[in-house]
Amino acid sequence: MSRPGVRRARWSSRSQTRTLGELSGSRDFHDLCDAGPSQPTLRLQQHTRLTQFKELTALHILRRSTVFALTAVAALMSSAAWADNTSPVGLWRNVDDISGKPRALIRITESNGTLQGRIEKVFLAANESPTCAKCEGALKNTPVVGLVILSGLKKDGNEYTGGQILDPDNGKVYSSKISVTNGGKKLNVRGFIGVSLLGRSQVWERQQ
Repeated sequence: MSRPGVRRARWSSRSQTRTLGELSGSRDFHDLCDAGPSQPTLRLQQHTRLTQFKELTALHILRRSTVFALTAVAALMSSAAWADNTSPVGLWRNVDDISGKPRALIRITESNGTLQGRIEKVFLAANESPTCAKCEGALKNTPVVGLVILSGLKKDGNEYTGGQILDPDNGKVYSSKISVTNGGKKLNVRGFIGVSLLGRSQVWERQQ
């Protein structure tokens, strides 16, 4: 004796298969496939495109704003660097006022409004000593590299005055004043005894 439940299930499966086959060959099925996306799908696609367009627009604006900000910062830094060129602080090349040849590199620094200059490098001739053989006291035979030759200079209008300069060639100390010229590229350095008219001047060239 057969089981009615099983027979009904098999019949139902065959019936559903035939119905789907008949539907797949019908004109209504092809019309449904050719109809394209529904209205809700089109609205979703349009919303997605609009969202992407807004995101791209915002990103473009952000990039332009970033470029503008970086340009402004660069301009400010350039202006600050130009302003700093009016200060004697930096690295200078000392040029001999008689021979016109480079003598040394001097680093000028500022502390509490007072300038000092220290030798960082020397350009020695074959017969020159790397020490200050003619200096007196504690500085005698001190290595020239590292020697402080400018000290006590304070701003006075467009000049820095009231300081002293040491000449390592003869070991003597002179009164000194300096001033920046040529847009910060050159430094007039004057050493003198008593009054400024009685002295010598050198022109140093900015390296940094």
